[in-house]
Amino acid sequence: MDPLFASLKLISIISNSENKFSEFISKYNKYYSTGEISYIVAGKEKVFREVKNRYFRFGIKKMDGISVRTRDFWFNLRKSNTENKIKLVIEGVDKNVVEENKKIIERIVRNG
Repeated sequence: MDPLFASLKLISIISNSENKFSEFISKYNKYYSTGEISYIVAGKEKVFREVKNRYFRFGIKKMDGISVRTRDFWFNLRKSNTENKIKLVIEGVDKNVVEENKKIIERIVRNG
């Protein structure tokens, strides 16, 4: 199917619906996500070192902060270059997996 035609068809379906776009796509959301969370941290380097130590067994990508991807969840943690902040996004197969890993990382942040 031509991408332009598919896009126009999708726009037509959405515009003729009484639902909001977010309601329309909610049934297709496959994963639970925290959205972006900001933390104020004095010791950013220490936090990053501890998170790397905790998650090294999953393999860490070092592009735009650090990213970890497993079968059940992924996260990205990155530093602000201008403030004492770090930003975290976690997404996973369900809320329990995401919240469990969020708590682990937040414990590291508090101790950083």
